Amino acid sequence: MMKGRKGREWLGRNRRRDWKTWVVGEYLVMVSTRERPHYLVEIHHAVLSHNMREVFKGIWQDIEKGI
Repeated sequence: MMKGRKGREWLGRNRRRDWKTWVVGEYLVMVSTRERPHYLVEIHHAVLSHNMREVFKGIWQDIEKGI
């Protein structure tokens, strides 16, 4: 986890997490290292990154409410 960032496990302990996703500025970054071949996907798209940021905000709010 990056310094100064918050993270929370929300899929449950038995769910498989194949991809990690970050929204960084106008970039959407996804990494998969569980199986070979490993993948790194970087998408530079301002609207997509904004929309994904809003999706993650909504998920975070639901987690904090206990939904």
